[in-house]
Order: sequence, then C-alpha cells, then structure tokens
Amino acid sequence: MVLRCLVVIGLSLFVLALGVGCDQGPGAVASAALRASVAGDAEALKRYMPKEVIEEAKKLPIDVVSQMASMMKANADRMGGLKSLTVLSEKVDGDRATVKVKTVWGNGQEETEDVGLIRSDGRWVIDMLPGRG
Repeated sequence: MVLRCLVVIGLSLFVLALGVGCDQGPGAVASAALRASVAGDAEALKRYMPKEVIEEAKKLPIDVVSQMASMMKANADRMGGLKSLTVLSEKVDGDRATVKVKTVWGNGQEETEDVGLIRSDGRWVIDMLPGRG
C-alpha cells in the first residue's frame, strides 16, 4: 500500500512538472532566450523562436541562428560574461507581451531593455519581427 501511494505521488509530481514546463510565461521565455543567446546555444535559442522564422532560416545557405548566437556570445564575452539577468516587469496584452529585463555584465555594466514576445501555436516566443501588427 505504501509503495502504491509513493508511485501515485511520484506520477502526480511528474505530470505537474510536465505541465509547468509546457506553459512558460513571457518572463521565463525572455529570460531563457537571452541566457541561451549569450551562451551561444543556437539549439536552445531556437526553442524560443517562432516556427515560421526557423523554417525560413533553414532555406538560407548559412545557419543564421547559429551565426546570431555566436555573435551574441562574443559580445557577452567582451563584456565579461553574464553576471545576472532579472525580469523587472511583464505586460501581457492578448497574444503579445513585453518583458523588461535588467542585465548585469561581468565588467559591471548594466542594461535594461524591453523584450517583445508573441504567442505562437499556444506558446510564448520572441517576436522576431517587432514592427508587425
């Protein structure tokens, strides 16, 4: 009986963890995407980009996502690496969101920026074309 209860509790926690991971809010997505970009992790960065942008990028003769991630990592490295990244605010308006983040670099420089997101296929992704809509 105890083993059965432990199995049920374990499965319940597993299902809860899956649900939490599937519905990341805009702040969590913005933070994860920025962390992936400054780490130069193109594959992780792709998880936070709209599918149509990734499909279009595949048609190009070079891997633009990898190039972009490499450039962002090089820039982060020049600034002493990422020391901290904090989500300051999150504003959601339907299928659009704006997340204000504060980045502190290893060299002490601080930056605050707005990250635009859109809901695409039921999940939040970075708005790669912010002038639309």
